[in-house]
Amino acid sequence: MPGANASPAHGSDEIIVTAQGREQRLQDVPLSATVVSGASLQKDNIRDLQDLGSRIANVRIASAPATELLNIRGVGSGLSATFEQSVGTFVDDVYRGRSRSARAALFDVDHVEVLKEPQTTFFGNNAIAGALNITTRTPGRQFDYNASILHGSDGEYAYEAGVTVPIDDTLSARLAAKAYGMDGYIENDITGGKGPVRLRGCRA
Repeated sequence: MPGANASPAHGSDEIIVTAQGREQRLQDVPLSATVVSGASLQKDNIRDLQDLGSRIANVRIASAPATELLNIRGVGSGLSATFEQSVGTFVDDVYRGRSRSARAALFDVDHVEVLKEPQTTFFGNNAIAGALNITTRTPGRQFDYNASILHGSDGEYAYEAGVTVPIDDTLSARLAAKAYGMDGYIENDITGGKGPVRLRGCRA
């Protein structure tokens, strides 16, 4: 998997990357990368890439009427919804070609790698500004589960759960789902309700 891996090397705190096709220490590779673990995402309640971008220097991910704005170090693809993104987004090495995919919920994530320079060699010619490489949790050899519940103001909620079930000695499966939303914080005089209502779907 190209990019940076948050796993420590030989019991140390060093970050190991495979951006050049082999395992190397990040400090030995001419690569600017930020690695955020899944535990940090959950602890800080980072729900999507826009939330993540607001916490990383030189990264801007914002919503626009026709598309999402994905910029790393000021380089992006502009406002056309038809453009392939200069900042490539990948989930388990699968390419997301349109910027609207940045709205997808982040959950059951092992780590996110933010690579802040051209990644055309390993990620393709569209990743000229960098890449957002998302790696989800993989099934293990033992039964395992995790769950979290969040309730906030204005009816905000977030539910997340995942379970790993071994099938035999060589095969296991993992199922994960997340749902979150918000009732809204602005009174709507026409409908009598509140808005904006923020609802996101689930992934399994």
